[in-house]
Amino acid sequence: MCCEFKVYEGVIFVELFYKEKCFRILPTYINCNQWNTDFEQLEGVITRGKTSNLLVVGDMNARTGRQAGNENEILGIERNSKDIIVNARGLKLIELCDTYGLRIQNETSLSDTNGEFTFVGGQGSSVIDYSLVGSEWNELIVDLEIHNVPYSDHFPIAVKFKLNTREAKESRIMNILPKIKWKSKHKSEYQLRLNNALICQRTYDLPQIEEIIKVSYYTVNTNTQRNSSAPWYDADCKKYRKLSFGWLRAYRTSNEDYFRHQYLMANKAYKEIYFWNLARQLNGKRFSIQKNLSPNLLAAHFEKLLNPVHETPSVEYAIPAYECGVLDATISYQEVISAVTKLKDGKAAGSNGISAEFYKYGTPELLTRLTFIFNNIMDTGTIPNEFKESIIFRVHKKGNMAEPANYRGLSFLNASYKIFTLILQKRFNEWIDSDKLLHEYQAGFRSGYSTIDHIFTLRCMAETFLRKKKKLYAFFVDFRAAFDMIDRNALFYKLYSKGMSCKFGRVIQNLYDDTTSKVWNGEALSEEFKTQSGVRQGCTLSPSMFAMFIDDLVDILPCGVECHVE
Repeated sequence: MCCEFKVYEGVIFVELFYKEKCFRILPTYINCNQWNTDFEQLEGVITRGKTSNLLVVGDMNARTGRQAGNENEILGIERNSKDIIVNARGLKLIELCDTYGLRIQNETSLSDTNGEFTFVGGQGSSVIDYSLVGSEWNELIVDLEIHNVPYSDHFPIAVKFKLNTREAKESRIMNILPKIKWKSKHKSEYQLRLNNALICQRTYDLPQIEEIIKVSYYTVNTNTQRNSSAPWYDADCKKYRKLSFGWLRAYRTSNEDYFRHQYLMANKAYKEIYFWNLARQLNGKRFSIQKNLSPNLLAAHFEKLLNPVHETPSVEYAIPAYECGVLDATISYQEVISAVTKLKDGKAAGSNGISAEFYKYGTPELLTRLTFIFNNIMDTGTIPNEFKESIIFRVHKKGNMAEPANYRGLSFLNASYKIFTLILQKRFNEWIDSDKLLHEYQAGFRSGYSTIDHIFTLRCMAETFLRKKKKLYAFFVDFRAAFDMIDRNALFYKLYSKGMSCKFGRVIQNLYDDTTSKVWNGEALSEEFKTQSGVRQGCTLSPSMFAMFIDDLVDILPCGVECHVE
């Protein structure tokens, strides 16, 4: 069993390969402010590929009441929804399902027999989020559950399916989620669609907001290519497609051979005209062949590096009840803006594929939602799971390129995490400077200081000793994998002992609790593994925390080192 992400004409599919079959998942959002346009785009995507292996899931802003649809009726399944209203959009959605053989899974599973609402807002409750499944998914799906969450008007749908992993002999290697390529020419249209979508969706859930970002941009990107992207899908093709599915609906309703014969004839003509370009695109290679090191081989190296056995005993301590206005203040909208403007264009995206530009050139409403989310993190200490994820990219240092130990890792972190930690970093550094917590000997990672000052001092000392014909002894320490080898428990102990507030410290500790990584070798991702040591590469907080960790070296060596030669 393996998975991979595919993008075609700006639409993300997740492909699951299991028992020599390909199952496709299509995340969907139909904007209520441009419903007809988005619905047509969804139908356009569905028509260009096989539907029996398709699972469409997401917010469709349509109400279907207790209408079962053809596929449920054939199976003798009834829908017992709490939402009994059927609107025009719902009828269109049912017609779409009937036409392409998709079954509405809501209210037909063990955990949703009561037909729970998926949306509860100030103006009422409804079922507008759906899971639509093709027939091949019936052998995998075991349940559907509507989750209750306090942070959004929409309740997430959890589709559960069971795989016999003992029969899956394939290596768990998958492609990285494609980075969404930002194009500045789409900026204005992206901002307009993003703002409309955010106003329509009053959610403060970070994953849902990121999905809105993707959909808003993909819709813009797809619209600019729509006219010329599929010249082979002409009027005749569309005509025979509708005719074919019309006869199919009639046959399913009556089960008469006449309608079956008409369907087979129409479908044959349809296939003769239809060029399955997209279907071939979607059923391509499972994952790229590794040209260099296997990602799992690299992962074994980095897992060992990031989970060392520390020889020093674990420090037991009670977290002090410190408070600090600089560290604990409510995050302001201006702080978020300031952090976002510091993001650099063209940088690698994290595990969600969303690069910094989508926040940097977002809308005030987007930044307002981020401000709320960040303050919720500060108040509760609850960290989004995606903040704990990173993708490690290996960079060759020296030596044999076939040896994993000759690579160092760069971590790709999600842009939303970077914005949050930029805010924390500014506060952290203000606290360090205001309380004068670092020795003057420390020149690295500090504003207004430079290692050039140390080089100048060393050179002056060397010139002075040489002029007096005396010997000067100096030694240089190169910490091996310095960031990666830090004992996190000892780090937090040192920070608390310096007076770090309880509230701020809880957030930092939770950011580092249960962190995970995957290794990308340039073509494929490894399995996920836990990381329990070190400060995170690529995080803006890491240099300052590292400086605080090694600051007491000056106390251990207050006057340098004396060398005695017998």
